[in-house]
Amino acid sequence: RITEVAEKPAEPKSTKASMGFFIFNKSALVKYLTEDEAEREYLETRCCLKKPPIYIGDKRIFYMGNRQPRMFTKDKIVWVYQHKKDVQVRYVTVKTIYSVQIRYKDRTEGMILVPDSGVASYVEEALQREMPWVVVGYDDDLNRMYNNNMQQFLSLRYNEQMVQAGSPTESAPV
Repeated sequence: RITEVAEKPAEPKSTKASMGFFIFNKSALVKYLTEDEAEREYLETRCCLKKPPIYIGDKRIFYMGNRQPRMFTKDKIVWVYQHKKDVQVRYVTVKTIYSVQIRYKDRTEGMILVPDSGVASYVEEALQREMPWVVVGYDDDLNRMYNNNMQQFLSLRYNEQMVQAGSPTESAPV
C-alpha cells in the first residue's frame, strides 16, 4: 500500500522507488498508438505505383505525392472514381488535372493526383483488387445515391461484391 510519495527527495526515507506514474489523455494515446501502428504497417507495404508513389498495406493506403503524404483507411472507403478537371484561362484549356477520388462512408473524401487517365485507370483497378467492396466508377446516379441515400449506396456496394463473387444477393445483410 502506498501512503506517501516524495519526488527526488534530498534525503530519502527508504530505498524503495516508484518507476513513474503516467496519466494520458485517451484521445492523445489513441492518436499516438494509431500513428505507431501506421508507421509499422508502412514499412510492410507493397508498392502499387512509383509515380505517383502509392503504397498499399493491410489496413491503409499511403500516397506520397503532392505536398504532403496522405493515408487512407481501407475499411472506410466505399467509392473510388476518376476525375478530370480542365484548367482554363480566358476560355482556353491550359492544363488538365487527373485524379482518383476516394470517398468514405462518412461522406469525407480524399484524392490521389495522377499524371493521366491511363494511370488513373490503373490505380482504380489496383484499389478494386485490394478492396473488392468498393464501388468503382462515376455517374450522376451514383453521386445522388451517395449524397442522399447512403444505406442504398452501401447495399449496392455489397451486392456488387456478391455478384462478382457469384453469391446470391437476396440474403445479403447490409
